[in-house]
Amino acid sequence: MPPTDWMYNDRRQVGLDFEGPGQAATYDARQNADVAEDVALLEKLGVASQHSLADLGCGTGVFLCEAAKRCGRAIGVDVSTQMLAVARQRCADAKLANVKFVQQGFLGFDPPPASLDFVTSTFAFHHLPDFWKAMALVRINRMLKPGGVFFLRDVVFSVPPAESVPRSRAGSAG
Repeated sequence: MPPTDWMYNDRRQVGLDFEGPGQAATYDARQNADVAEDVALLEKLGVASQHSLADLGCGTGVFLCEAAKRCGRAIGVDVSTQMLAVARQRCADAKLANVKFVQQGFLGFDPPPASLDFVTSTFAFHHLPDFWKAMALVRINRMLKPGGVFFLRDVVFSVPPAESVPRSRAGSAG
């Protein structure tokens, strides 16, 4: 999707600055990265050597490396140069030559249509505003081969409407 002035820039980070080396260095511990859980998920999904997989929001590449050990082609996609640097090094240390890295987000990553068997995303999708989540889902559907699988794991915040109003305005007739 070519960028336009009205499009959301999903490469602009909001909240934590994942470009800071401190964030990348402590990310895995804060995310409770669990290789055994990743391996179990990849087995459950049926990822095998003939498959291609893109991990959107790959972070430091823990899941991506495990996926690359099983599939023919893996693509790590992230907006952060720091996170991608850690992921690149992790894959190099594991001697994985079938991994490509792309510095993009959900809206900028643009592989050929129907070119991927799997697209995964873990704890990154919530960074998009709701409208742009819908746009990302359309794009992900387009990049999957017929019968391809999109695996999404993310957080959902459940807050009663009255609690979502800033305290300074709560109870005012506004």
